[in-house]
Amino acid sequence: MFLWEGVTYYLSEEAVKETLAFIKNYSGHGSAVAFDYFYTSLAEGKSDDYGAKEIYESVSKLGEPFQFGIHKGEIESFLAEHGFELLSHYTPDELERLYLYADHGDFFGKMYGFACHVHARVSNAATTV
Repeated sequence: MFLWEGVTYYLSEEAVKETLAFIKNYSGHGSAVAFDYFYTSLAEGKSDDYGAKEIYESVSKLGEPFQFGIHKGEIESFLAEHGFELLSHYTPDELERLYLYADHGDFFGKMYGFACHVHARVSNAATTV
């Protein structure tokens, strides 16, 4: 199990693809990866999702702009292209619904509208180890 949190959006597309290739090529049958990612529109500075403008400006001022994203609705095809099968995927709306409401209905706060989490497994067809 590879846990890859808080990283992908700061890397180049090539670095993300190389990391996935490494996991696919050098891990055992059934190996998995969990990671978060942002939508491409945020990395391009074109997102109007909740919190996008503020975080984009903040990281840009710090000299660490976002470089990588995955287009909204394309995670499954992105993973398949790199030898992985999707196990679970959480969109901003799903994360908010699952984790930002108390059992009695109190709302804790809004989720960034561009941040997703995914859990994927090396596909059987892609396993080389």
